[in-house]
Amino acid sequence: MMKLGGDINNTDKLLECLMKAGYTGDIGQIRSTLDSAYVELSNKVKEQDRHAKSVLRVNGVPHFLFHSNQKGVKPVGISGAQPPDVSTNYTHFIN
Repeated sequence: MMKLGGDINNTDKLLECLMKAGYTGDIGQIRSTLDSAYVELSNKVKEQDRHAKSVLRVNGVPHFLFHSNQKGVKPVGISGAQPPDVSTNYTHFIN
């Protein structure tokens, strides 16, 4: 019986699982595809992170962004854990 578990974010572990499952295709091609997808997705995440920090001014998690229905009112963001009464102060943005 095959042992279950392991980090499938690790390319070697994922390829090992493929081979144990009976995959007989080109492992080199699969590795190349996984490596290039990792680089592409990693770059995309880094760009989204830069955007969140610089444009949306996200500097903690969780982060809540309140948009107003009123024209000309800029969104307000709250970062980090906050007591419940903090978010109720911004309910006028969603009414």
